[in-house]
Order: sequence, then structure tokens, then C-alpha cells
Amino acid sequence: MSLPLPLLAATGIRQVIPERPSHLWLALDTGQVLLMDCQRLQQAHAASWTWESWSRVQLAPDGQLLSWADDLELSLHTIQVEAHAGFYVGMLQLMSILSSAALYRPLRGYLKPVSDQAVSLRLLLARLNIDESTLAAFQQHYPVSAALLHRRLLDLVLALSQAYSIAQREIHQLLRWHWHGSVGRSALLWPTPLAAIQSGDLHVVEANLYPHPFRLGRT
Repeated sequence: MSLPLPLLAATGIRQVIPERPSHLWLALDTGQVLLMDCQRLQQAHAASWTWESWSRVQLAPDGQLLSWADDLELSLHTIQVEAHAGFYVGMLQLMSILSSAALYRPLRGYLKPVSDQAVSLRLLLARLNIDESTLAAFQQHYPVSAALLHRRLLDLVLALSQAYSIAQREIHQLLRWHWHGSVGRSALLWPTPLAAIQSGDLHVVEANLYPHPFRLGRT
């Protein structure tokens, strides 16, 4: 499955955001967003691979090269070659997102339109049943700005409320339910969904709790 032409026409990467355990969000100069699963690349460098090293990815000033302290490098050209060859070829699994507004927001395409009130910080705290100091503590586990993390957390709680049609006061109970094997092996790393969020692993919550996790080709 080839990716759209905007990726192949990109001349630079504008922004990179690492994601647990082996993902990268890339904002391209075409306005396109790319979500890469680098698990196979991780396996090839297993001896030196840690989240701490992965999260310190550096973007070259010209936007052509991603690099890490352990001499691992990934060029835009390599990404484009693998995208042209197809999704299942090479070391990267690639998901193309056509809108730059979807950067760091994998559930955005599943949300119904909401009012400005529905994206307020106060509502986020209420739905997670936490205070501002707890939310600030979450921030240290995510290598992004507070604004990006808050927007993504809001997407999650809005997706839960829309998918399950449950009241705001019940969402924090859902995020504290014990997980079972039926929701996926990766979920077993954490006792509850909220514990995963607190530890910086928001991706696993979205993939296991939301009934329709984002799929390839979804914008």
C-alpha cells in the first residue's frame, strides 16, 4: 500500500515527537503528518534501545535527518523510499495523516464535532477526576508541550464518552477499572488505564480502550 504523493514530495521534516514504545510523529513541510511504528528498527538495535534514548531524538536543522545518541540515524530519503515500496516492506510501518491538525492526535478522526466548552482544561480535569498538580506530574512522562498533551487527553475522554454514551462523572471510573487479558497483552503492563497514562503510555490506552482504534489510512 503506497502512501499519498505529499510524503514523497516532502523536502523536509518540520517537527518530530517520540512516542512510547517505538513510534515517531513527524510533521512534514507539505503539511502532512506521518506516524511511524519503528518496532522492527528497534529489534535490530535491541542492545542499545531504551525509551530514554529513543525520546532524545534530534532533528537536523535542514529537516533531512533524525539521529540518536547511539549513532542510530534515519533520513527523510529512507522514509520516502520505504513509503514508496509499500507499508509492509522494510523496517518502518507508516501511517499517513493528511491534516497537520492531527499531529499527536490519533483519535481525532473518530470524534464528533464538539463545542469550545468541551475542550476546556477544567472539563479535562473533571473527566479524569484529577487536579492540576496531578496533570502537571503526567507532563514529565511525555516529551511534548502541555497544550499537545492536554488536547490528546481530551480527545481520549471525548472519544470514550461518545463511544460508550456515558456521563462525565463515570469516565474516571472507567479509567480506573482493572484490565484483563481480553483487552490486549500490552495492557497487562499496567494495573489500570489511568496508571498507563500516569506512566506516559497513552498510546496503549487508546489502542485497548477505544472500541475502534485508529487504522492505517484513516485521516
